Amino acid sequence: MPTISSPSALDNAGALGSLERGLPEGWAAATLADLVEILDSRRVPVNAKEREHRVGRIPYYGATGQVGTIDGYLFDEELVLLGEDGAPFLDGAKRKAYVIRGKSWVNNHAHVLRARPCVNCLFLMHELNVVDFRPWVSGTTRLKLPQAPMRQIPLRVAPLSEQKRIVEAVEARFTRVEAAVAALERVRAKLKQYRASVLRAACEGRLAGLGLSPTKWTNGQLGGVLDSIKNGIYRPPNVYSEDGVTCLRMYNIYEGRLLMVDLKHMRLTPAEIDEYELRPGDVLVNRVNSRGIVGKAACVPDNLGLLVYESKNMRLRFKDGVHPQFATYWLNAIGIPHFARNSQQVVGMASINQPQVRDLPFRLPPPDEQCRIVAEVERRLSVTDEITTEVDMGLRRCSRLRSSILRRAFDGRLVPQNPNDEPAHALLARISSQPQVIESPHPRRLRRPAAPAS
Repeated sequence: MPTISSPSALDNAGALGSLERGLPEGWAAATLADLVEILDSRRVPVNAKEREHRVGRIPYYGATGQVGTIDGYLFDEELVLLGEDGAPFLDGAKRKAYVIRGKSWVNNHAHVLRARPCVNCLFLMHELNVVDFRPWVSGTTRLKLPQAPMRQIPLRVAPLSEQKRIVEAVEARFTRVEAAVAALERVRAKLKQYRASVLRAACEGRLAGLGLSPTKWTNGQLGGVLDSIKNGIYRPPNVYSEDGVTCLRMYNIYEGRLLMVDLKHMRLTPAEIDEYELRPGDVLVNRVNSRGIVGKAACVPDNLGLLVYESKNMRLRFKDGVHPQFATYWLNAIGIPHFARNSQQVVGMASINQPQVRDLPFRLPPPDEQCRIVAEVERRLSVTDEITTEVDMGLRRCSRLRSSILRRAFDGRLVPQNPNDEPAHALLARISSQPQVIESPHPRRLRRPAAPAS
């Protein structure tokens, strides 16, 4: 990611002037500093280890939301929190600002903003979530919004009564969107459960209508049917290039398929390509990941061209008589829960090794039954894939709808205007003439209840 630099005051004046030229009737343009009191000096970071000794029920907030609890509070009011660092500033679908109420503690990853009487807290929050932060943040991999440029962010201000109408309209529409998202997520969860049940039934010989004979299945271990097993090639992340050979990572194995997105490439020698090439029928197994998905597998189809694989994956090649797609089902249905119970845990990640994969219990149907099982599973899963695609499209539409609602809100097109509302510029002028009072209390701990008298 390229380095992003903060704007100058001159740039901000131009941005504010440009904003003023496109305002709805009765609206005004202002900088964020005009609309809030900034209470950042009252923030106190407390690390997780210290919070373990300060058990309480007060929410402890960070850049994008609550990150724990604590036994004391710094604030006791309605506030807008805006990420300072660690927030998804460049992702228009994710929130950068949120509202908190009541007793709270805020660390130094979020700016603390008290809305002045000219602006509704929820109106401000929603507007901050549609701001283009690119001119205001700085940094490379971890973007930061320092206080100085934050103060200069230009915002549109509606008359106060219209702000309240806008908030009500936005919240009502968001409620309906969230209900739709929840329904789609329930469908997605049911599809995932159905997929798992199909794979489990396939591996246990219980697929209806196939007339399988599990008594003829041979019992053994996966290693007994392997021709070879090999871990992938390791290279530091900085050696990935724009060209070279496509290298599959752990993220490219998804729900039993190879997901050909976010692809990386490596410049390799012919000998390295020969050693780590993936051929059609190879099974790629994820050997390092979070517990519960380590061991996920995908079979390499015959239409993807030249591929290699990196070190967090391993490659399995099977002997004749083993359908690699059936083995993939077994690894995903039987292997993943088995590895979740038996994998090693190191620095928050689970890992499996070649002996563990070789030792995985494995039941092998006769070749004709393997083919019938694969054909039936693919038929059933193709239906779930189609529905999943529709669900994903629906979720993307919901995300776009949220953005559309907010754009209409801050273009003045979401609710009708009332000519009797006090114009925002008059309200801002009156508020700006009033002195700001900034409280600076020390961090407070909640009183612990006194011990009962004996």
